[in-house]
Amino acid sequence: MSAGRIDWSTVEVVFVTRPQCPHCHALEYVTTKSEPNGDGTVTRKAICRTCSQPFKISVELPEFGNG
Repeated sequence: MSAGRIDWSTVEVVFVTRPQCPHCHALEYVTTKSEPNGDGTVTRKAICRTCSQPFKISVELPEFGNG
C-alpha cells in the first residue's frame, strides 16, 4: 500500500454479528460474568432475557484497541 490516500470504496468488509441466544435466537441477554482466557479471548456467561436459558459467548476480538 502506498503512502497516499486510501480509496475506501475498494477495501474489503469484515462483518461482525451480534450474539444471539442459541435456544430462542433472541438478541437481548444479561452478561453475568466475563472471564479472560489468557490468550486475548474472553468468555462471557449470559442469560437470555426472553427464555431465561444460560449460554456462553466466546469473544475473540481484543477488548480495547486493535490488538
